[in-house]
Amino acid sequence: MSSTASDVEMLTETLRNTLIRDLVELYPEVMPVLTSRGMDICCGGGMTVPDAARAHQQDDSIMIDEMLRTIRGEGK
Repeated sequence: MSSTASDVEMLTETLRNTLIRDLVELYPEVMPVLTSRGMDICCGGGMTVPDAARAHQQDDSIMIDEMLRTIRGEGK
């Protein structure tokens, strides 16, 4: 997928500020990123990624970067 820097910034902001349950609805391909860190929409669905990351002692920047790459169809 070809994206401008502005597109990437907007998507990154969406990943930071949207509740996990809504992100999974918009981008179901991110679910494996969450489950690999012990998160799901049952327990963390009402949190944003940064909030859930803190609750699970994870680095939200790494998670958001991986989710961004997944949505954009890029390899790890």
